[in-house]
Amino acid sequence: MTIKELTETINNYDDIEVYYPLSTGRHYPNYFHTDNCKLVDNYNELSQVGFYELMGENEYNNTLLANSDISADFADWYGSSNAKVLCIMLS
Repeated sequence: MTIKELTETINNYDDIEVYYPLSTGRHYPNYFHTDNCKLVDNYNELSQVGFYELMGENEYNNTLLANSDISADFADWYGSSNAKVLCIMLS
């Protein structure tokens, strides 16, 4: 599935973040964590999705911002504490 196909299927998100895995092959991750992926700035909608997760503030803080000195504040960032971020791991 491509990023374009995924975003046509899921529409209840406030932001999209795309990551690439730091390991491949049998060590390819099956979950998001600050230690197993890196944010991608340059991607296109035809990039292949490995997996994805629609995250609320708590999930985001406990996965992508784990081991970080900052915490997400979705009310400040998106105007709602109930905002969702579509996190995509490239294959």
